[in-house]
Amino acid sequence: MDGGSESIRVLFAVLITIAAVFDDMKRYKISNRIVGVGFVVAVAVNVFELFTTGKVVAYFSGGLVAFVIMLIAYAVMAVGAGDVKLAGVLGMFLGLDMICKVLVLAFLYTGLLGTLVFLMGHSREIKLAIGKVHTIHYSLALLFGEVCGLMTMYAEVWI
Repeated sequence: MDGGSESIRVLFAVLITIAAVFDDMKRYKISNRIVGVGFVVAVAVNVFELFTTGKVVAYFSGGLVAFVIMLIAYAVMAVGAGDVKLAGVLGMFLGLDMICKVLVLAFLYTGLLGTLVFLMGHSREIKLAIGKVHTIHYSLALLFGEVCGLMTMYAEVWI
């Protein structure tokens, strides 16, 4: 990440993700209002940075790449629609490099979280045309991936 708006980007990305996690934990859905606010703020930050530094291609491409990757995961019923939209917004905040790290970490955490939740007997089972599946809150894995990705980014800066 670069540019003067980095701390604003990180702050809003984390806040939007935390709001999405709480909503997801409560309703097993992520509200379009949460994602919509994130989208509007991300676009505003990117437009501001476009006029001040001109360096926004990585942020818009981050949003697009994250959205497409998650759309593929949605097509195979691995995530929900809210997770797809949330990842796209996070990509617009964090940029291409960071969102790729976040998504890889989130997919790894999903496996870990899914195993733990299943072993503890707290998974939610839903019936689909293909049979019964167990669900977890992917937004939580996104938050873990985001925090770990940001920690590694800042650790590189501090060292």
